[in-house]
Amino acid sequence: MPGSNARFYWDNLVESFGLPALAAGALGLALLFAARRERRLPLLALASFPLVFWLLITDMSMVVKRNLYPVLPVLAAYLGAGLAAWLAVPLPRARRRSPALAAAAVVLLLACLAPPAVQTAREDVGLARPTTREEAAAWIRANLPHGARILKEQYTPELPAADFAVARIRFAGRLSPEELRASGNDYLLLASDAYQRFLRPELTVKEHQRQIGENYRAILYGWRPIAEWVPNDTRLGPILKLYRLEPPAGEGRPAPGR
Repeated sequence: MPGSNARFYWDNLVESFGLPALAAGALGLALLFAARRERRLPLLALASFPLVFWLLITDMSMVVKRNLYPVLPVLAAYLGAGLAAWLAVPLPRARRRSPALAAAAVVLLLACLAPPAVQTAREDVGLARPTTREEAAAWIRANLPHGARILKEQYTPELPAADFAVARIRFAGRLSPEELRASGNDYLLLASDAYQRFLRPELTVKEHQRQIGENYRAILYGWRPIAEWVPNDTRLGPILKLYRLEPPAGEGRPAPGR
C-alpha cells in the first residue's frame, strides 16, 4: 500500500486515465489558460470543485478507490478540454501537412487512448468472469458441511441461510484471535476491502484502530487459510481468505447442524 493518501489517489488516477492523457491534458490546459485570457476565470472557477474535493479525500482516514468517483467526470472533462486545446495551437502553413507532425499526432492519440482502452477491455473480461466473491461462494457451498457456522465480515459474499449458520461482523479484527476461536463458529471469512485499511499505520491513528490492525495481523500472518481467492487483471473482487476456527484447547464443539 502507498505511504500517503495523495499517492494512493494519484496512482488510481493514472490507472483510470493513463499517464500520457494526464500529461497531455494538463499541458493543453496550461496552453489554453495562457492563450485565451477570457477563459481564465471560468477555468479557475470550475477548478474549485476538484481541488477542494481532492484536499478533502486526501485528508480522510477512510482511503478507498470509490472516494474518487464523484470527481472523475469533472477531471475527464478537463482532460478532454486540454487535449482539444492542442488542435488550436497555431502552426506555420508549411508544417500543417508535415508527415512527421501527422505521425506525432497519431502517436500522441494512441498513447492517450491505449491505457484506458486496455483497462476497459480487462474490466469487460472481468465482468464476464466469476468474481472472487462468486468463486468463494461456490467453493464454500461445494466443500463446507451443511449447517457449518461461518463468521463473515463485510465485503464477503452472501451465503444461503438454508445451508449455513451465518454470523456477520463489520470487521473481524474487532475480536482477538482468542475471542474468534471461542465464538462458537466453525469458519472465518475475511475480505481485503475490510482489513487492508487497518494494516496501514498512517491510517490507524486511534488506539482501537491500532488494536484492530494487530488482531488482523495475528490472523493474516499467524493462521493458514484453508482456501483463498485472489483477484487479477481479469478477475474482479477483493482478496478473500477462509479460515477454520479451531476451538481453544480442551473445549469441544458440537458437529455442524446439531
